Amino acid sequence: MKAFFETDILLDNRLGKNDIKVLLVLSAHANQQGICWPSRNRIAEMSGIHIGNITNILNRIRDYGYIEIQPSSGHSNRYKMLMNSDSNE
Repeated sequence: MKAFFETDILLDNRLGKNDIKVLLVLSAHANQQGICWPSRNRIAEMSGIHIGNITNILNRIRDYGYIEIQPSSGHSNRYKMLMNSDSNE
């Protein structure tokens, strides 16, 4: 598994356990440039989170500055892992 995040994600009080699970799934799929494109079904399957919650989690971790979401019509979105998040609260 590749690690695209500093361990400070564990200290980010904004992140819940499901947010961290999704970040780990995305990280496991990322290439050397930090880009990945797992489907929402795959993210749900690997994280054990109900698929109905995946979009909200992805949007939240995007808003916190951990990923960029690059929409794609007809295919899985692309996600770019970002090393730096917004300031931790």
